[in-house]
Amino acid sequence: MERIVSVNPQVERVTCGHLHRNISRRWAGTIVATAPSVAHAVAFDLRPGAHGAWNYEPPAITAHHWNGSHLVTHQIGSGDFPATRYGM
Repeated sequence: MERIVSVNPQVERVTCGHLHRNISRRWAGTIVATAPSVAHAVAFDLRPGAHGAWNYEPPAITAHHWNGSHLVTHQIGSGDFPATRYGM
């Protein structure tokens, strides 16, 4: 897939979902992005060997809008969740 995407500059973005975390990076000359979860999220832990864990964050969706020349993506949170306060 990387070989195909890298030689097709018209590919604006590669998106996928159901990874329970909004992640994006440069890949094959474009951007690849995952969608957040409408349920629980995967805990953010980049330590080597970290075990997978769930984190109850506000659910969210991504909405993609093609404006005629560019793809613009918005992350939209939903639901009522208590505010997390740090340093208080």
